[in-house]
Amino acid sequence: MNAAEKGDSVGIVLHPLGGADTEAETEAETRAETGTGAETRAEAEADTARGEAGGGVVRRGDVCGYAHEPPIAVSGFLGEAVLLEPLEKGEVLNLRVCTASVEAKVLEIRERIDSESGEMLEQFPEKIEAGDAAVILFETEPVVVERFSEIPPLGRFALVRNGRNIGAGIVLEIFGEEARKNNI
Repeated sequence: MNAAEKGDSVGIVLHPLGGADTEAETEAETRAETGTGAETRAEAEADTARGEAGGGVVRRGDVCGYAHEPPIAVSGFLGEAVLLEPLEKGEVLNLRVCTASVEAKVLEIRERIDSESGEMLEQFPEKIEAGDAAVILFETEPVVVERFSEIPPLGRFALVRNGRNIGAGIVLEIFGEEARKNNI
């Protein structure tokens, strides 16, 4: 098992690669860390130019992007999920998106959906049964997610309870202070 698989920090130096750089290739890149701030590639290069150890620490769950369109860690989202086990409003689960793993609370179950027909069975139920699908509002620790329709790899999630996968779904909308600041 390597350091990333154990969840340990892995050091990385962010610097331009040799060869024919184009303006697009040298644009500043930003990394959003799960639960923390961000560091740009330009800042890392400036540190290197001053003789300091350039780059930063990459942790499991970090997401990279361009400075003009940085990844944003949000504190909640609306998702649609299919459940393998029952789920209740107010329950706290482990949410996994790509390599990030954070706690998520079920704030609201907006719709219970028949997973075979897609028909809405009930609005605002307190509980979802195994085999049903649902539209659920989650409150999370800061985590980078995107709408599935925009960036599919960051728009898929799994729900885990006591080490067992109990459901999976897609992100429909994102919420939270961080998202509102950026008009999302």
